[in-house]
Amino acid sequence: MIMTRNQIVFTIATIASLSILVGYLAASNDSLIDENPLNPASISEYQFEKKSSSQWALPKLLREISGIAVVDNQRLLIHQDETVVVYLFDVDTQLVTPLFQLGEPALKRDIEGIALLQSDVYLITSTGAIYKVTDGLNRSGVIEDYVVFDTGLADVCEIEGLDEDLTKGSLVLACKQMFVKDADYISVYQFTPETNQTARLFDISFADIGQPVRATAITTRFDHYIVLFGKKNLLAQIAENGSVVGNQSLK
Repeated sequence: MIMTRNQIVFTIATIASLSILVGYLAASNDSLIDENPLNPASISEYQFEKKSSSQWALPKLLREISGIAVVDNQRLLIHQDETVVVYLFDVDTQLVTPLFQLGEPALKRDIEGIALLQSDVYLITSTGAIYKVTDGLNRSGVIEDYVVFDTGLADVCEIEGLDEDLTKGSLVLACKQMFVKDADYISVYQFTPETNQTARLFDISFADIGQPVRATAITTRFDHYIVLFGKKNLLAQIAENGSVVGNQSLK
């Protein structure tokens, strides 16, 4: 199975007992990219229900995968929810290999996302703490020299979603729910490791989505974002200003 990074739209991990990794909700070259790669097709043109989607069964050890990061055409980084252990998943062979863990024994944290900037690996907790493993993609075993960043979001929202923005050298963080009473929106933030700065990118209004939602994953797509609202089985395409461009049901 060969796929370019441009073909990858989303990777989703379920927490059901079947432990299915649903990966590469992809579109064909023709429908995803036109002559200008910075102007991709709308979400409605992605082929979610065709053979471009694939499923792989994970071992019982990995019953609750809560984060996935794309390494290359063949490999994914994955991690469980409560223990900071990172694995490599080979799409072709379907082999799962432990890559590294933070500490010995492995740290117990509510990890809700993983991202890759160059070869550095980043993991985020639901309270917004970011763990960085320098050159983590090329390391193995027990890691003790990790760095922890405080995004300052612990009292703002519950985080559940992390992705890299390669064009800016930053990370994109999605709030699952806001802690403000009666909030009718969720926020998306940007964290820049080089400057240790957190900034709000935009808010997603429930009115624009058409219902209250909770974000469970986010991915960057050139000039827009795609956000997964897991319990609603809904994907939404979000412009850089936070406006909802379109949505797609996964039912």
